[in-house]
Amino acid sequence: MFLRSHASPTPPRTGSLASRQVAQSLRRMAEQALSRTSGAPLVEHNRVRVLQDADGNYPAWLLAIRSAQKFVHLENYIFEDDEVGREFAQVLTAKAREGVVVRVIRDWLGSRRGASRSFWREMAAGGVQLRCFNPPRLDSPVGWITRDHRKTV
Repeated sequence: MFLRSHASPTPPRTGSLASRQVAQSLRRMAEQALSRTSGAPLVEHNRVRVLQDADGNYPAWLLAIRSAQKFVHLENYIFEDDEVGREFAQVLTAKAREGVVVRVIRDWLGSRRGASRSFWREMAAGGVQLRCFNPPRLDSPVGWITRDHRKTV
């Protein structure tokens, strides 16, 4: 789980010129490796925090969503129309109504039974941009097997 947060201050420079050059060279190599493997460039000043379970995840996710000022991008495998799902839906919809761009990607299979069409319609009516990952398609009859188990905010 990746949690995008506020920019952290740049650490103070220490060490010799040679050690800074080595660090810069290593950083460039890491950026290239990450860019090649992920298909996305490294974004500076982000912070990553690994959260182990729902007790740690949900409060942190909700805090990040409530704190958003420009956009919220949420990707999750399962959404359900239960107490937790409704809380997320309410917070996401409230942010969208405040003018924050809110985008949600859900897995077609993972969210197929847990939330009704009205659950999704209410979020869309509130301004949340919804996308479904890999729904079945006639041109790829077994393509739906690929799933999106990511959980990112």
